[in-house]
Amino acid sequence: DKALLRWIRLGRAVGDSVTVLSGLNAEDRVIISAEGKLYNGAKIQVQ
Repeated sequence: DKALLRWIRLGRAVGDSVTVLSGLNAEDRVIISAEGKLYNGAKIQVQ
């Protein structure tokens, strides 16, 4: 698996959730934290 930079458009925030208006597909996974540097194309281990 590799990290890929994606530009996304965000909508309204409600509590801890934010609506993604565009830029992601339903099956995409999002990195919310990483140890060390993360760059486009970096090999990642999905947990």
